[in-house]
Amino acid sequence: MKSTLLLATALAAFTFSDAAWAASMHTMVFTSSGTFTIPATAAAGTEFEFTVIGGGGGGGGCSTGIFQAASGGSGGAGFASYSGFTASQTIAVTIGAGGANGAFGGGAGGGGGTSKLVFGTTTIAQSTGGGGSPGQTAGTMVAGTAGAFTAAAGASGLTQAAKLDYGAEEGTVFPFSGIGNWTYTIPGGGNPLGHPGTVNSYNGVLGGGGMGCQYVGSPGGAGGTGVVIVRWAV
Repeated sequence: MKSTLLLATALAAFTFSDAAWAASMHTMVFTSSGTFTIPATAAAGTEFEFTVIGGGGGGGGCSTGIFQAASGGSGGAGFASYSGFTASQTIAVTIGAGGANGAFGGGAGGGGGTSKLVFGTTTIAQSTGGGGSPGQTAGTMVAGTAGAFTAAAGASGLTQAAKLDYGAEEGTVFPFSGIGNWTYTIPGGGNPLGHPGTVNSYNGVLGGGGMGCQYVGSPGGAGGTGVVIVRWAV
């Protein structure tokens, strides 16, 4: 009986503690450029976590007689956390646009834009956009490159607690070898959060690269718009 009571008390305490922790967490998601203001409740020791993903590159378009083209690369993706901010300070958030899809007729996919965080005049973290794939007009195919993530404290008063490069993927490419290759799917490059363009949905999401075209005269997929996610506990 005593052990049962102790266990119940411990579980109740754990549940309360876990609930209190969860209630203290805050999240803000930026899918378009804006400003993040350090809340009034934050102390200098409050740690802010930032996930930064650049725009994905667009997939290449097909031309007459060509059944496929390479896909776009993912935008760079990574995580960094900092302390040292004070209430009411601001961080300029830029969200990288997804690259345009390559038009039918062999059009090249556009490159994705850079997502970044600027504190004062210092860029503390950024993820460059994924490269677009050139359109397929001959036997050579070139996939879009992956974007890159970088982060450093840089600005006076800040301390970087941690950072992690999620490892964005480049686009996909298959060698052209004649009719029949149109059955291949050429998905875009992905990242841990972003979804690449696939045969079911050509366009990338959250920085994923656009799929390369799959049929004669068809366009490629567009790259996904980047995103910045901010989390902190108060």
